[in-house]
Amino acid sequence: MNNKSQDGDVSWIDSDNYEGGYIATKYLLELGHRRFLCIRSMQLRGTRDRFMGFKKALEEYKINLSDQVVLGDARSIIDGHRIIKNFIKKNGKQSLPSAIITVNDAVAIGAMEALLESRINVPDDVSIIGYDDINIAALVRVPLTTVHQSKFKMGEIAATQLIDKIERMEEGIARQFLVKPKLIIRKSCKEYPHEK
Repeated sequence: MNNKSQDGDVSWIDSDNYEGGYIATKYLLELGHRRFLCIRSMQLRGTRDRFMGFKKALEEYKINLSDQVVLGDARSIIDGHRIIKNFIKKNGKQSLPSAIITVNDAVAIGAMEALLESRINVPDDVSIIGYDDINIAALVRVPLTTVHQSKFKMGEIAATQLIDKIERMEEGIARQFLVKPKLIIRKSCKEYPHEK
């Protein structure tokens, strides 16, 4: 659960992380953003898929990945905070792109705090988007726009499939499910019309 197996004989249920990365990026592109700072993690297949979705959306808009700022490896609030603080210290506030895309909500919350501590307004100066829709995402200083992946739905499918497999005594029948994520729009992103 919450992972994909390369073994075709193994059942699995996962969130469509590729689609999630794509819809997060496309939303910001539709708001007019063209320069991004992406804080990623390449440790897990799911987080790598999110980054691939980010790349796909850029390709659709004919935007070069090489023109974007890609940083990481990040997983925690502390990672997000440190990465943004270091970027500002090294490059200055004026070098920040108009939007930040993060691997998860914890990283986004840390990045947002670093921005606010540096007197950079979210979303007026920089938009930021997270991933996961953790409980605190709606309660931070600027409620976080994020991608929701339904862990409850994944758990429900996993339990149903397991019970069904036990009751039918099935062997060798693998079932794979990708649960579609959805965008949760809050207050941390805004239009950037002069880049359209």
